Amino acid sequence: MTKKNIPTIISSCVLIALSLFSLVFAWFTFVTTINTNPVYFETARVESRITLYKGNDKNKDGYLDIVNGTRVFTLVQQEQDEEGNNKNLKLNFIDMMPTEIFTWKIEIENLGDVDGYTIGYLDSSLLSELFVKTLSVTFDRSDNNGYSSKLYLGNLIPPLDPLEDNIIFGGTYEDIVYSPLNQTPDHKIKRDYFIRFEFETFDNLIENGVLITYDEYQSLQGKSYSQLEFVKVILSSDAPQT
Repeated sequence: MTKKNIPTIISSCVLIALSLFSLVFAWFTFVTTINTNPVYFETARVESRITLYKGNDKNKDGYLDIVNGTRVFTLVQQEQDEEGNNKNLKLNFIDMMPTEIFTWKIEIENLGDVDGYTIGYLDSSLLSELFVKTLSVTFDRSDNNGYSSKLYLGNLIPPLDPLEDNIIFGGTYEDIVYSPLNQTPDHKIKRDYFIRFEFETFDNLIENGVLITYDEYQSLQGKSYSQLEFVKVILSSDAPQT
């Protein structure tokens, strides 16, 4: 190697080193400019207001008292939920006698960001209670298509799947309650349901397969039960399976 080539080689090495340094510096400079601020995701909100009314019925025959052409109800309970949890309805049965009917109206309002489906079901842990076994339940939606056929609670044997075996109303596409974000004249953000409980006669219970003795039945007549919580209501964001 000649002495003349040495300065050229040195200059080349210096240039290469400077280039590599520039590349490394540029890479670190680029990395430090990446935005590391946290990213927030806003999830859909399920929120509902559930209101329970007791139907005024002096004769307890299922035909509610009417004032100025309107059925009369008394406010019993109102609860708001932001988590999509079920709400226990507090039902009172005062001085019940055979064939008497107690009627309630349940109002479900969607306050959230997503559409929901109303489901009303029975708490299976209370179905074994002697008094509950004497009841039948029917329901009607606010469109007044007529009450459903009777469901005899004494025929329901716990444990039950709360969202399959013991639904008393709701859980179908007919029961959608739209979010206010999707409200139109045809999209209701509030729905009403009417449920009726009848204290069945002993003979009718036996004919429909309810296991209860005559002495057990007689022991219940004229008794009162306050704030029984065997009916639950939920506004679910999950679409019906069928």
